Amino acid sequence: MSGQSQPCVVPDTQVPDSFDAREKWPQCFGQPIYSMGNCTASWAVATASALSNRFCISSPSEYADLVLSPQQLLSCDSSNRACAGGDIDSVWGYIEREGLVSESCFPYQGDGTVSCQSKCSDGASLRAASHCYLNNEAAIRKEVFLNGPVAAPIFLNDDFLVYSGGLYQEMPTATQLSAATRQRIIHMVKIVGWGSVEGTRYWHIENSWGTDWGEGGYAKVLAGGDLRDREGKGIMKGIVLETYVLAGTPGSGKLGDDADDDALEDDDIDLEDIDLDLEDEDE
Repeated sequence: MSGQSQPCVVPDTQVPDSFDAREKWPQCFGQPIYSMGNCTASWAVATASALSNRFCISSPSEYADLVLSPQQLLSCDSSNRACAGGDIDSVWGYIEREGLVSESCFPYQGDGTVSCQSKCSDGASLRAASHCYLNNEAAIRKEVFLNGPVAAPIFLNDDFLVYSGGLYQEMPTATQLSAATRQRIIHMVKIVGWGSVEGTRYWHIENSWGTDWGEGGYAKVLAGGDLRDREGKGIMKGIVLETYVLAGTPGSGKLGDDADDDALEDDDIDLEDIDLDLEDEDE
């Protein structure tokens, strides 16, 4: 994946072998697990949810239990396609310019036809100051450990849809889910931590398929994805695309306050730009 975002500058720090952001910052994880319904909204849910956590982590007393509205992204972000999917860069550009209101101000309805004017008129917006990408397992761990959850793209397989617990690894009989263009379907999740099972590393992720899926809405997914062989071809050891994981930095205040209102340039990366020719894969 090639995008216009800048790489994250992550301080060198020691991280533990296992970590759960919900345990380090328990006051920042009171929001419910979303069930996105009949709407391709993972791009909005994972982004808004990760930024909500990060605002709380930056100031727990001010933003405890903050839940930012993914519905605003579905209804108001014209650069994206609402329930038909979204772009993992331009969504951050919108939040940096316009900010997001709270879930209570604009509740999630899983419907992209809901008017942007439906959000409450007196709701304060919180804006991201910037965003950047992480491109390897070590950097992702350090960033989550220091600053909180990140939004990660994953490839979808049919066996992941019926995952119910334990360590998820792609089964040999799994079918890779693809769009009509034959590009593999990409779904966004939130990484909240990591660990290992009998020496096998995993990411602890929060999904948007409700609490009946997985381990109460969470999953342990094999880490070490998007590896390359000597010829540069992909060897997927896991479904998480660790080469393009997004981290957002909370802004300094509510829009309309004394915070700097200069908007950063919008960085566009369209999930449809991913060039994956499934016909070249072994049958």
